[in-house]
Amino acid sequence: MQVSKFLLIGLLLLSCRQRHDQEIMNTFDSINEELISAHASLVKRESMEIDSFTRTKNWTMITTGSGLRYELVEHGNGKKSSAADSLVYTYRANFMDGQVAISISADRPLRIMTGRGIEVRGLEEALLLMREGDKARLVLPAHLGYGSEGKGDTIPPGTVLNYEVKLLHVISPEKKQH
Repeated sequence: MQVSKFLLIGLLLLSCRQRHDQEIMNTFDSINEELISAHASLVKRESMEIDSFTRTKNWTMITTGSGLRYELVEHGNGKKSSAADSLVYTYRANFMDGQVAISISADRPLRIMTGRGIEVRGLEEALLLMREGDKARLVLPAHLGYGSEGKGDTIPPGTVLNYEVKLLHVISPEKKQH
């Protein structure tokens, strides 16, 4: 009899605990749905602002699945970039009001190895669409740029940037002979 009382109390406590856990999970699900909805609204509003900006500039841009907008403004005749290459490039990033945010000039170009993840995801995505000598205009939604973190005092969180980027050199890894 004593054992069955303890067993009954244990089952009641377990039942209460499971109900409590379910309530917590329902609350988390509700908060998650609200966050997803808020994020979708933000992305939609940002996309509309970018579309308005590019129309105002009369830019004819291609939009990738990630949301990157790009337009080739000079066509190079060099080697096509690929995911295993090192890329040497210059760029100027501007805020939407035209003010320069960052400028990397031809006398001090950057070099990255693709596929290793650089600070600005959208920039790497764009470079992989280019060939040596190409110059492109880009508009990066915040999630492809510096995101919700921003970049110190230079770029505020949630900032959309437009770029002019030139791919100077594509350096492919040397293939080892056996």
